[in-house]
Amino acid sequence: MKVCLVQSLIGAGGGNDIVLNRLFETLNKDKHDVTIFSNSKPLIDLYPNVETRIPIKLPCFGLYQQVLGYKTPKNFKRFDVIIVLSGNMVINTTGKPMYHYNQNNFGDVTENAQSKYTSGIWSVYYFPYKFLLKSLQNKIKKSDIKFIASSKYVAERMRSRYGKEVKVIYPPVNLKEFHNYPKKKQVITVARFSKEKNLEEAVEIMNFLEEPYFIYGTSLGANKLYYEMLRRRIEENVELCNNRPRNELIEKLAESKVCLQTSVETFGISIVEAIASGCIPIVPNNSANIETVPFDELRYNTKAHAITKIQKALNGDYDFLLPRLQEHIQQFDVSRFTYEITKLLGNSNE
Repeated sequence: MKVCLVQSLIGAGGGNDIVLNRLFETLNKDKHDVTIFSNSKPLIDLYPNVETRIPIKLPCFGLYQQVLGYKTPKNFKRFDVIIVLSGNMVINTTGKPMYHYNQNNFGDVTENAQSKYTSGIWSVYYFPYKFLLKSLQNKIKKSDIKFIASSKYVAERMRSRYGKEVKVIYPPVNLKEFHNYPKKKQVITVARFSKEKNLEEAVEIMNFLEEPYFIYGTSLGANKLYYEMLRRRIEENVELCNNRPRNELIEKLAESKVCLQTSVETFGISIVEAIASGCIPIVPNNSANIETVPFDELRYNTKAHAITKIQKALNGDYDFLLPRLQEHIQQFDVSRFTYEITKLLGNSNE
């Protein structure tokens, strides 16, 4: 089967690239003929068959790359199935099956108070996009597109917005990649150094405590300014670990007692990875965090609440939940994702 995977920007990191990579591996293993289509040249060279709309690397203007050329290119008719990733606004004009795998909900990101697009120069940058979004949402609603969501949280919001059925396929997490060492009384956060990850709150919480705290993440382009802002706010017990090797992150997760997450999430791959490493997660009581961490004891509503729960977690008060957390995350394993995608394409071919 000829399959096209569409992602506007390749190589920026995070959940979008994880899903793209696992999709490619799954389809390639099943002997499908896979082409990856991107608006600009990938930031990293990982894939053998990539077509681009623009023949240069364009690591910025991510939102506008999502809406660039919203009409499906005419030559996409040569594919049997098209799978669109990372919220790209592509309208189906091919007559072929098209799936949109969404790790957001085609929504207005300024609805999230943590979004960087709510103030300053970013709000000016976002303003034209807001008008484009309304027009494209109406077109998508009428288009022959099948929706897949990365969580029940995203699926419910999409059903409400578009009135269409939405299938949930959780993002792939390779649970076997992680291991568990004897724990140190230390806290870790894994997130992009970006405003929507709300890392200022994480720093404020951990500045109040004395235990070692590590934030592992990446900062690209404009996010370097955010990284520098955080660096000026940290106390001696806080270390910002920017662009560190993957194996170092895995080792730090393995030895950490607690993983703190402070952002609104549409799934939260990093939290699942932390649980797989034997960490106790402490997360906000909102969004898809409720799916990845389904225990009230481990979710907070205020910063003071978070501090108390982190202290309890460091003292072992929540260790009784560790077996249940491990059982819970099995549904997010990469094997489940592979099964669901294989089944999906099998149904498309009938």
